[in-house]
Amino acid sequence: PAEPAPDRAARPAVTQRPQSAAARLETQEPVVLAVGNRCEELAAGFRWTMYVSLPGFQRSTHYTTRMIDQVVYKLHPTFQPDSIACRSPSLELSCTGWGTFPVRCTIHWHPDLR
Repeated sequence: PAEPAPDRAARPAVTQRPQSAAARLETQEPVVLAVGNRCEELAAGFRWTMYVSLPGFQRSTHYTTRMIDQVVYKLHPTFQPDSIACRSPSLELSCTGWGTFPVRCTIHWHPDLR
């Protein structure tokens, strides 16, 4: 069998490495934002947790802090206070209550991103 010409020699495939969280932040590449909740029924009510997270940045709270300044959760009016702000890096709110209800959240981006 003939040997391939030098310019047609087999070359290793080039694979592109996934960008790190820092690189995505610096290049303004879109990031995924997750907003959700967990709920557990107790003997006398519920324990629930609301959260906002950046799944691609889970390993380092440094980047989450650079992106999200705070999240304000608007709770049922029977809660006092009924608006609670959570600052980065912990953007979760856990409470107990008598039932379930819709919760709104407002995400305040870090001022450096505006």
